[in-house]
Amino acid sequence: MSDGSARRAARHARAQLELGQTKDAAWLALHSIELDEEEPLGWALLARVVLDATEDPLATVATRYALSLGVPDPERALVERMHRIDLWTRGLLDHKDRASLLPLSAFDDGAAFSESARFAPWLDEQMAGFEDERGCARAVFRMVAAFADAYVVPETDDNPLHAEGWRPTDVYAAWVDGDPVSNLGDAPAPANDDADDRVQLLSDYRIEQEILELGAQGSFQLARERAELWTKLRPTKVKPLAMQIRVLHAGQWEEARDAAVRALLGLECRDLNDLEDARVALGELGLWEAQLQILERMDRLAPGHPVILANRGVAKMQLGEVEAGASDLEAALDADPDCGPALANLGLHRMREDEYVAARALLERAVKVAPDQAQVRVYLAACKNNQGDRAGAVVELESALELDPHHAQAQQLMEELLARGPVN
Repeated sequence: MSDGSARRAARHARAQLELGQTKDAAWLALHSIELDEEEPLGWALLARVVLDATEDPLATVATRYALSLGVPDPERALVERMHRIDLWTRGLLDHKDRASLLPLSAFDDGAAFSESARFAPWLDEQMAGFEDERGCARAVFRMVAAFADAYVVPETDDNPLHAEGWRPTDVYAAWVDGDPVSNLGDAPAPANDDADDRVQLLSDYRIEQEILELGAQGSFQLARERAELWTKLRPTKVKPLAMQIRVLHAGQWEEARDAAVRALLGLECRDLNDLEDARVALGELGLWEAQLQILERMDRLAPGHPVILANRGVAKMQLGEVEAGASDLEAALDADPDCGPALANLGLHRMREDEYVAARALLERAVKVAPDQAQVRVYLAACKNNQGDRAGAVVELESALELDPHHAQAQQLMEELLARGPVN
């Protein structure tokens, strides 16, 4: 607005955020956008609130949008620095030194950074469903409005960020009606933002890539040192510890690996995405008892979720709890008849029980649900072959090898089938 109310509200929001008064900052930042939807500092602060709370990537896009509108001085340099840190940590910016640890001052030099090859597809992925950067920023506005009890979240079976019916809460509406900006003077200047080189920042993406590259080269001792550093720098995070477990397993440090598994199970984590990282790592290494503990925790957080039930069923079967595992797979299909993992694994179980008719029906549904999964087609090929349908099995294997030309199991089974002679 021409009277500067939106900018004044945004600057007071920034001051409140510096004092740790997040809710006050959120209300002021929301109101700054209500006063002027083109207020860049308001958008930048809303993004900051979300990034501090959840690290949601939509807030990264919203910061980019704010900068495109022209965040004013003196705040612009700080917003630019924080945005570079955010993008670099996500592996979306490359620094000229290619280091995984950088001093804070390195982020004042925008010329030292360039967009990585991941940046453009990542940005497209985040904007899918939100049309453009402005749409992502509007979603961030709604996130903050919900966090700060400023707006009533509409009831919907879909993503509420897309839903109609958002409206101010009575308390927030009364606050706005009181014209909270009119009596505000000038906000205090931003806190000293001089970069302190004692502060070292870590790119989780970059250090993960370093560890993977060292592992691929067989340099397990160096990979272990980097993984242990990552875990030390991120002591409460799942992903570094999961990577450390992978490295210790690959280097055959079993005692250290088991200690790391115990540490992983001891983490106080309630984030399903983080727990999924742990589940995948433990499953890759065949550590089924530990994986089952992770899955039990996931089930407590999201009871009856079909994918969790399906994965728990597989883990139980791997531990010899065949009937309990099959029961979980059936429960997953009761919750979602198109649950691909449940269809495939229950089909495999039925085949092992010599129930080929039931197995084939399940596996054909699994292929229909997940046509791009080569392994499912291999299961179906094995089932058809056991039913005497060699030609049908070959067709499934051909499809599997189109999807994954190096699929060893598909190659081996194809060779066995073709060795028997021509296929009619």
